[in-house]
Amino acid sequence: MSKEFIAMGYDPLFKKMYGDADDSRKAAFIVSEFLDIPYEDIKDNIFIKGNDINNRNKNDKKRAVDVLIHIVLSTGGEYINLEANLFNYSQRLIDRNVGYLTHVFSNQLNKADDYDLLEPVIQI
Repeated sequence: MSKEFIAMGYDPLFKKMYGDADDSRKAAFIVSEFLDIPYEDIKDNIFIKGNDINNRNKNDKKRAVDVLIHIVLSTGGEYINLEANLFNYSQRLIDRNVGYLTHVFSNQLNKADDYDLLEPVIQI
């Protein structure tokens, strides 16, 4: 079945729709659609995280993802980073999103933590 999605690239609107920590139903729905996981399995197990990614040192570029979600299912937890983009796919967009993913991964661990503690991160 082919799914059509409306392009939404205006960050404040996107963050308001999907990043509301008090009402995660819309975020649960879009994650359900993209990952083909039943909505009923996600709706009570989804947590909207703050969108500012902590910097580890003064030279790090400030990173603010659009909507960072943590879902915890019986199979384990994973992070979903939803990004709104109106740009055509380009190397610049790929590099930017790789930067977001890198920061989401690195913020999961503290010094001396083992890498097997990392939870998967999915970028949408």
